[in-house]
Amino acid sequence: MDKASVNQNDETKKTEEMQPYLSFQRAENGIILIFKHL
Repeated sequence: MDKASVNQNDETKKTEEMQPYLSFQRAENGIILIFKHL
């Protein structure tokens, strides 16, 4: 039981750590699309 919840917390933490990178990547893709349209 405890081990499972620890694993769950670890997965959540990893996702939270990746969040800024993912949003940055999305913004970068948006910028690239804008430049392609210019």
